[in-house]
Amino acid sequence: QQMEDKDSLFSYVSELVHIRTEEEILANGSCKVEAPCAGVIILTRAYDGKKIRAVINFSENEYEDRKDAVQHEAGKDGKGMRLKEKLLILSRPDAFSETEGTRIISARSSAVWRYSDE
Repeated sequence: QQMEDKDSLFSYVSELVHIRTEEEILANGSCKVEAPCAGVIILTRAYDGKKIRAVINFSENEYEDRKDAVQHEAGKDGKGMRLKEKLLILSRPDAFSETEGTRIISARSSAVWRYSDE
């Protein structure tokens, strides 16, 4: 049943494994770990003008992830680049919502984005 259900834990882990093998950033990139508040971890990997950002919310509350923080971080390399964003995976279909400038990561869920200057 898990193999046929696209929202199952099996499908989520399978997609994570696929991303791991497809994204050079995950094998070669630098890693930054942040804990902006209790129960939230943000992992950012960077390599060759690209980034992957994973927001993992273990808490019982929603977490607001500001988009401008990602863009500001991108500009720190001196290039001032604006990164293109692509959502790679959600832990569940309702894991996040978006408003102007902010992403809301639901309680006990995660989301992974890829950014590039291409």
